[in-house]
Amino acid sequence: LTIFQIKNQLCVFVNALIENPAFSSQTKDVLTTAARDFGSKCVCDAATVQSWAVESGLVDELTSDAQAKEGRPARKAKPKVEDLSDIVKLEDANWAGDGMHSQDCRLLITEGDSAKALAVAGLEVVGRDRYGVFPVMGKFMNVSGLSKEKATASKEVNHLMRILGLKYGENYSIPENRARLRYGEIIILTDQDEDGSHIKGLIINFLHTFWPELLQNGFIQSFMTPLLKGEDGAGPRAAVDATWSMARRGSETISFYSMDEFKKWKGSTEDAEKYTIKYYKGLGTSTSKEAREYFSNFEKHLVKFRYEDEEDDERIRMAFDKRRPDDRKRWITERLQADDFMDNSCTNEATYKEFVDNELFRYSLLDLRRSIPSVVDGLKPSQRKVIHTLLRRSSNKEIKVNQLAAAVALNEAYHHGEGTLVTTIVRLAQDFVGMNNACLLEPLGQFGTRHEGGDDAASARYIYTRLR
Repeated sequence: LTIFQIKNQLCVFVNALIENPAFSSQTKDVLTTAARDFGSKCVCDAATVQSWAVESGLVDELTSDAQAKEGRPARKAKPKVEDLSDIVKLEDANWAGDGMHSQDCRLLITEGDSAKALAVAGLEVVGRDRYGVFPVMGKFMNVSGLSKEKATASKEVNHLMRILGLKYGENYSIPENRARLRYGEIIILTDQDEDGSHIKGLIINFLHTFWPELLQNGFIQSFMTPLLKGEDGAGPRAAVDATWSMARRGSETISFYSMDEFKKWKGSTEDAEKYTIKYYKGLGTSTSKEAREYFSNFEKHLVKFRYEDEEDDERIRMAFDKRRPDDRKRWITERLQADDFMDNSCTNEATYKEFVDNELFRYSLLDLRRSIPSVVDGLKPSQRKVIHTLLRRSSNKEIKVNQLAAAVALNEAYHHGEGTLVTTIVRLAQDFVGMNNACLLEPLGQFGTRHEGGDDAASARYIYTRLR
């Protein structure tokens, strides 16, 4: 018989008068007065306690409980259920981590809160028992070359590990270890553009760095949504075509899952200019109705990543290892010369090598275009769009920076946030010493100082600019 078994049968109430009691707070939950200052003592001899234990039935309860335990087989301890209530943005699957249905559960990892809203709307179709949703904010950490401690210091990484039940050092090629995961698969749901492909790659790289065996067991999939939609202007608005890139004639909507697919259609369609094209920059552009239609054809929208051989491992390492920039330069050059890009949006399966050579390659090209000024005019694409917008104006009157940013986004097919445009406009007008900038715009207001590197510029709604 143990003390714990006795305590488990007791519920003690104390009725006592304490002189000048002191408490830990105004709620008076905890008495802090020392026992010697109570002003009285509780005298309780062994005979009294023994008599009370018999009369109250405590001895009988303990005896019957001990006899019952002797006759029943030992029960296996239930696995400890981790409390994930601090991960407020997690929509956990009902069966996740229950030990029985965990391997049937799928976690939808989305790009930001807007994509999470689309996924949650889709849960109305597929249900919440087997599907959970978790948004990652911004770019996921590149963990290549990082220690486990530094990787876990990232809140996004830490949360994802806890949600999935991942533990460093575990070999998840062993079925028993994999069965302890809270989810049997992940489905990456990012924007359909190049930036979405990069985030997809960063999540793949995270799992490949610490648990490469998960990639070999079909743990990762991605969910494809339309990038563009074309609506025939000749007729009324038609229902959205949420099937896999099926173009139909008449007054119906055509969905395109990649820019290549759209360009191919545009080049082969004589009356393409009659269609109104809508660009789906983010998943938040889709309505709840569209989300339900995507999820109604759930399996058709999935792309399953397949591990083939060591070339898959090498491609992932080459793409994300910070110590291999020369290898990436060589890879980009060779891919440009090969000119054999495959459109992953038109297939339901892809190897990791194919993902890197196609989707991540396109991101790399876009990143180079955005980061390196053109040899023709010395401008980056965003800067060129700003200058073009100002040149198209009928006069060179001063304009608020936030209004100019909105005009560029409206007229120049700019598909990113206006906050980035504001930064571009401000940089084009900064003229303080050390800026290393040929000012094309005039700074009419406080555009920042050299003390903060220009980051102390006034709000965009207060400052004006125009062409010099």
